[in-house]
Amino acid sequence: MSLMIIFLIALIVANVRADSRQTQGPELEGCYKLPNELIIAITYENNYFVGTIIELGNFNGGQTRDVKNPDKIKREQPLAGKVIIRSLKYDSKEKKWIDGEMYAPQKGIWVDLEIESFSDTSSEIKKYYFIFHIPFPFLQR
Repeated sequence: MSLMIIFLIALIVANVRADSRQTQGPELEGCYKLPNELIIAITYENNYFVGTIIELGNFNGGQTRDVKNPDKIKREQPLAGKVIIRSLKYDSKEKKWIDGEMYAPQKGIWVDLEIESFSDTSSEIKKYYFIFHIPFPFLQR
């Protein structure tokens, strides 16, 4: 009898993990190099994808601080470790990542972010700046 209970608990745990993985969509977690030379790590936290700067490369000619931040107090904060993608989630009906925001440290602004498709070799990203949307290749593993 106790073996049956253990089996049922294991089955429930497996189903919960499978359901959780399904809401994440295709694998997006990992490290990526952006066109501006920043390297970010995307992780899945609290039902959202989050992107954090892990290396600066030669970003913006050697910029290491958040000098364009509209909040003057934050302009001395280092860029390394800064979250620049937040609130991104996978929509299984639309089959894309939606409702995210991305911080552009070279401008000091947050823009809406949507990832249409993604593979190891290419991606279709849309970022929205006011009423314009700009599709561009974005993530490179």
